[in-house]
Amino acid sequence: MNKPAAWSEVVAGLQADGSLSATASPPAPDIALPWPVMVLQTIAAWIAAILLVAAFVVPATMGHSQAGFIIVGVLFATGAGFVLRQGASFFLDQAAVPVAIAGAVLIGIGLEPRQHVDLLIFVLAAGGFAMSSHGLLRFIAAGTLFGVIWYWLSPLYWHDWYDDPVAPTMLPVWFALVRNVLFGLGLWWLWARQPRPASIWAPTRLALLAVAVATTQDWEAWMMGGAWRGILLAGGLWPAWYWLVRLLALLPLALAVADTLRADRELAHPLLPLLLLAPLCLLSPAMAVSGLLIWLGLAQGRALLLGLGVANALLGFGHFYYSMAWPLLYKGLGLLLLATILLGSWLALRRSD
Repeated sequence: MNKPAAWSEVVAGLQADGSLSATASPPAPDIALPWPVMVLQTIAAWIAAILLVAAFVVPATMGHSQAGFIIVGVLFATGAGFVLRQGASFFLDQAAVPVAIAGAVLIGIGLEPRQHVDLLIFVLAAGGFAMSSHGLLRFIAAGTLFGVIWYWLSPLYWHDWYDDPVAPTMLPVWFALVRNVLFGLGLWWLWARQPRPASIWAPTRLALLAVAVATTQDWEAWMMGGAWRGILLAGGLWPAWYWLVRLLALLPLALAVADTLRADRELAHPLLPLLLLAPLCLLSPAMAVSGLLIWLGLAQGRALLLGLGVANALLGFGHFYYSMAWPLLYKGLGLLLLATILLGSWLALRRSD
C-alpha cells in the first residue's frame, strides 16, 4: 500500500473530511521556463528567423522588384502575426518577432519613399504595436514610435542652426525644452500611475524609459553646449520664458515627490536635504531625468529605475561639470560647498529623532 496517491485523490480526501472547501481547485501548474533556457531559446529563435528571412529576401533582391519586397513583407508580417496569436510555444513566438520586424522593413523598402521616411516608419511601428499582443514586439514598436517623436521634436529637425549662424532663432530651444517636459511627464505618468491594461502599458513604459535614458545625454550635450548658448545670447539677453520652461521640466519630479509625500507625510523631514540638489536638476536636463528615475525607484522599490537613475546621474553630472564655463578653482569650491552642506544635513538627521 506504499503506492502514492494521485493529486485528484488527495484533493477529494481533503474535501471529504472538510479540510478543503468543495469549490476549491488546485492551482495551475507553473510552466514558465527557467530564464537561462529562455535566453538560449531566444537566441536560437532569432538566428533561425534571420536565416529564414535571408532565404526569401535574397531572391527578392536579385529580382530588383519593389512589388516583390512588398509581397514578401506582407507575407512575413501576416505569418508572424498568426504565429503570435496562436501562442504555440516560446520558441516560435520569439522567432516570429524578427520575422515581423523584417516584414515591416521590407514593406517600407518596397514602397520606396523618397520623402517623409520618418512618417512611414511611424505608421508601420504603430501598426505593429496595434496588431500584436506580444510584449517584446510591442516594446520594439513603442520604442520606434518614441524615437520618431523624439526626432520630430528635435531642434535640428526644424532648424539647422549651423546653416544660419548670422540670424539664429529661438525655435530649436523651444522644441528642445518642450520635448524634455513631454517626455518627463510621460515617464512620471507611466511609472507612477501604472495604467492598465498591463499588456499595453507595460511595454510602453519600458520603451519610453529606454528612449529617455538613451537620449538624455543628447539633451545635456545640446542644452549645455554651444548651440543654445549662442542662440540665447545672440540678442544680448536671456529670455524669461526660457527659464519658465526649464522650471516646467521639473514638473514630473515635483509630481512624483508630491505622490510619495501624500502617501507618507513622515518622509518629508528626512527628504528635505534633497532639495539642495534641485538647482542641479534645473540647470542640467540629464540631472532632471535622473532625479525623477531615482525618486521613482526609491518610492516604488524598483531596482531598475534606481540603477538607471544613478548611472545616468553620474554621466549627466560629469557632462554638466565639464561643460560649465567656470575656472577649475570655482568648480572645486562649488563641489566642496555642496558636499559640506549635504554631509551636514546627513549628520543632523542622524542626531534627530
